[in-house]
Amino acid sequence: LNNSISTAMANPAFSPVSSDSSRQLLTRRQRMRRERLKELYATIRHTLAKERPYRHPDCNARTMAQHLGISPRLLAEAINEWGKGENFAAMVTRYRLRLACQLLRDPRHAYTTSEEIALRSGFASRQSFYNSFRRAFSMTPCEYRESQLSPAQLE
Repeated sequence: LNNSISTAMANPAFSPVSSDSSRQLLTRRQRMRRERLKELYATIRHTLAKERPYRHPDCNARTMAQHLGISPRLLAEAINEWGKGENFAAMVTRYRLRLACQLLRDPRHAYTTSEEIALRSGFASRQSFYNSFRRAFSMTPCEYRESQLSPAQLE
């Protein structure tokens, strides 16, 4: 009996992974999962763009996953698969910085402090805003504003 089991185990025809149909099934499952992750990633991006939850400092992977009715692990998996090496925190920071830049360029906000712009953009503190801004643009928010607005708009 032991010999027949070991013979069967050694025979590739009995290996569930080695058969062509198993490989095709696995490949089909992988394609389906990848497609589901792609759809989920599109949903994440749509939610960030339209609902703008990143404006709240408490926006994180856990709260976003809860909002979408999925697990944080699945959210991370979708972003890792389709987010070009970006994680959720980096994605949220990018959206926050985009909003901050819009506010800094807007002449109506020429007298709004950098701290207020940071808070409106969803940063928890002025320091985290400055650090993220400098890392992304190699200048401070004030320097960015001055480079975008004419002297008349700054007066």
